[in-house]
Amino acid sequence: MRTALALILVAATSSTGCATLFNGQRNRLHIFSASGLRSVTEQGRNVPFILSPDNDGSFEVELDQGRPHELTVRTGGGAHTVRTSTSLGAGWVVLDVFVHMIICPIVDAATGAWFSFDPVRLVDTPESQRRELPVPPPSRGAIELEPIPVAPWSAPAS
Repeated sequence: MRTALALILVAATSSTGCATLFNGQRNRLHIFSASGLRSVTEQGRNVPFILSPDNDGSFEVELDQGRPHELTVRTGGGAHTVRTSTSLGAGWVVLDVFVHMIICPIVDAATGAWFSFDPVRLVDTPESQRRELPVPPPSRGAIELEPIPVAPWSAPAS
């Protein structure tokens, strides 16, 4: 019975890629914000989000992994424009090569299962520390600076 179960498990993992089989959360974007999330929109459409069940203080947004996204994230500290990016999970590639050198890498590369969204960390400035930056005065032309001596043997001309 155990050998039959082991053979079924080996056949299942060798006919699909490891990342395709085990990486079920690759289409979730984790957003970290100390002030919490108020809303997430993409092109004017609200995107639902949940508090991450990992209990790490992040929020999860489920997105289509096949294309890049530009999100507007409103937090307690303001609005942020976020462009998503993905990264290759090198561990999935190595595991695929060890399990089955031909089929697993082809399946995972074709399905995009090796890739996952990079987490987004938002830094909000507290309301008490926000201030407007002063506008610099307009420039009045080129400013010429005096040469600076960089060694004792290059004395400035007098």
